Amino acid sequence: MNEGQSQEQGERRSGERQVSVLLHAGIAHGGKDGLCRIRNLSSGGVMLESNLPLMQDDDIRLQLRSGHQVRGRVRWVLGNRAGIAFHDPADALLFTGTPQKLMTDVVSPIGYPLFERHGPVRLDSGRGHATVPLLMVSPAGIIVADPPLWPGETVYTVHIRGLDTFKARVGEQMMMEEGEALSLLFVEPPHHKALNDWLTSYAAVVGDAPDDEGE
Repeated sequence: MNEGQSQEQGERRSGERQVSVLLHAGIAHGGKDGLCRIRNLSSGGVMLESNLPLMQDDDIRLQLRSGHQVRGRVRWVLGNRAGIAFHDPADALLFTGTPQKLMTDVVSPIGYPLFERHGPVRLDSGRGHATVPLLMVSPAGIIVADPPLWPGETVYTVHIRGLDTFKARVGEQMMMEEGEALSLLFVEPPHHKALNDWLTSYAAVVGDAPDDEGE
């Protein structure tokens, strides 16, 4: 039995774990980020699955779907599973939906967790097409800069190299540091594994835009 198995089984015997869950969150460590699945929740931490290379005593940061940030330390690692101890035990309330803890002034038009990725994205509509810079990605959509605005068009076809082609509803216009931006909400979101593999593979920079067809 290795150290990870020993510590995981020790937690089971201790009765510390309170509930089995299946929650999706963002995880960041060592300058990398991606999605993770939270499988078990206790008053002091979580057990999660992640593609990121984690080691015991690593500090990590989780971003929940509420937008809240939770910091913790890796207690054990077994394959792609890891036990995380919260820096602040009170953060356990953020996972249970306690209304007082879920209040936040920060609102994202494409929800959370958010991932910063840069590169070209092609948008197509019945009125034309354009290649625009990608700024942010979430499981629910993307934010792009310098957006084209085609009057009367409410759904665009979005081509993201290495991920897939999606239909996306036109969301909010906003101002960001990069200038004018537009949120686009996926009609059918990408699968968890496909999006996570893409986030991991492309780090913070995505590849070239798809080649134009028929030109």
